[in-house]
Amino acid sequence: MDEAKHLNEDASLQYQNAIRNVYTIVIDEPKADISALIEENGLEEYYTDDVDGYTQMLLDATDENVMLDSIPEPQHNNINGLKANLLELNGTVNGMKISWIVGYVEGRYNYYQVNTWTSQEDKDKYRDELYGIIKSFRETDKRKK
Repeated sequence: MDEAKHLNEDASLQYQNAIRNVYTIVIDEPKADISALIEENGLEEYYTDDVDGYTQMLLDATDENVMLDSIPEPQHNNINGLKANLLELNGTVNGMKISWIVGYVEGRYNYYQVNTWTSQEDKDKYRDELYGIIKSFRETDKRKK
């Protein structure tokens, strides 16, 4: 995969293999910002202050340009010692049928969205590779508390 710069303006990491139609981005958000958002907007009834709440918040706020076929229950997981939720999603973006495998990860100071995707016609061919990308995620922030 080659580094990309145009996949998502909020991503801290972006890679693509345009020939194979496989893409990966990582978006990180400070946990303190998400906690404050929940508290300041009185959303404690809807979202827990953990990776499960973060996952649900993001699923509820899916971009209006993305039409998801359905939203499955997240698979609770552990990625290199970090709590994570994994989901397989299918939908349409700008008339294109896309399949995503997404990991929502709780780090020490940040939450991370590890998004991988390909076309729906290629999802079976690249499923293991996309899961491998997500499961290779490692937090690199070594700050002390």
